[in-house]
Amino acid sequence: MKRIKENLAFLITMTVFVSACAVIMVFTVLNEPQYVRVISGDENVLMNESDTTEKMGELEDETEEIVTDVNDTELPLQPTSININTATLDELQRLPRIGPAIALRIVEYRELHGGFLYLEEIMQVSGIGEATFENIQNYIYIEGE
Repeated sequence: MKRIKENLAFLITMTVFVSACAVIMVFTVLNEPQYVRVISGDENVLMNESDTTEKMGELEDETEEIVTDVNDTELPLQPTSININTATLDELQRLPRIGPAIALRIVEYRELHGGFLYLEEIMQVSGIGEATFENIQNYIYIEGE
């Protein structure tokens, strides 16, 4: 009988502990800041959603701005496309879903292979699959160096 009481006490303690952990996790997720990408001219900034009001006020008079969710795949970045055979790291990072690491891999691939011959060749770069290619294909083109 004593052992049953000990096991029951242990189960109750564990249930309370797990419930408390679940509450903490839900609270953390609900209070996690939301981020948006603000793009204006040469600026491409990821910022806390609460900071965007101030930033948008600064940009309002300078140029037309675009605020969208970070995961938005149809992000109009600029009126012209980027030549992937001559683009800098910063220019490549303006493409949807292209961060510093993938931009560097694109430049390394380009230097190693003497440039890209066709657009789909960019999928040979590690980290760029069909989904990423679909997101960037309207923003890139190829011309010789």
